Amino acid sequence: MKRIFFTFIAALMAFVGVSAQVNFQEVEFTADQPASFELQRDINYFTFTAPETGTVEFHVGWSSTLVYQTDEAGTEDTKVMLAKDTDADGNLFRLNVEGGTRYYISTSIVVDPVTMTIGYSSDVD
Repeated sequence: MKRIFFTFIAALMAFVGVSAQVNFQEVEFTADQPASFELQRDINYFTFTAPETGTVEFHVGWSSTLVYQTDEAGTEDTKVMLAKDTDADGNLFRLNVEGGTRYYISTSIVVDPVTMTIGYSSDVD
């Protein structure tokens, strides 16, 4: 009985390990034209190449969603929460970027789907 139980647990862990891959959705925007990204329930992963050096803002409205920078595999222990600000329209997360550099972003678990707007900040930090 123990052998069957441990075989089942090993098979389950192998399945979870295989399904842990993340798919990054490509987001394209320019300094003049922000992009909207529909966040689905669960953790969302997306990537972009910064068109120019500056500060990129991730606007999530009044959602409790958090935004993180991560590595190309979405590894949990590499996630760093972005600097957070609040304005009259809700929560903003900011990331200083270098033009031509690829960035990988993830969110916390999203409970209610929300639209996140991504664009360059007009504020200078």
